[in-house]
Amino acid sequence: MIDLIPNDPMTPPYTDRCRCTACGEYFRSSSAFGRHRYSAKEGRRCLSVPQMLEKGMVKSDTGHWMASRRDVKAVGRIRREAIGTGSVQGEGDGADGAGSP
Repeated sequence: MIDLIPNDPMTPPYTDRCRCTACGEYFRSSSAFGRHRYSAKEGRRCLSVPQMLEKGMVKSDTGHWMASRRDVKAVGRIRREAIGTGSVQGEGDGADGAGSP
């Protein structure tokens, strides 16, 4: 078992980010964490990295596993809105990039 890391910058307080103490991987949300666990005869187990990729999970640029590629696009959109850069061509605003700012 992997020990807890006090004041871990990858799991800031007041967020849903978490770290699995069994395998040591970081997750963007508790739902992504739950998705990487499965029940076996011996009890709950973690999926391997290839198994998580097979399930459609992806790792963000911050090192957190996310439930799907759609989550990665949503996080990118939220970041752009937060810093006021508007939309990026090819991310749901039309192929010509003529979407609203």
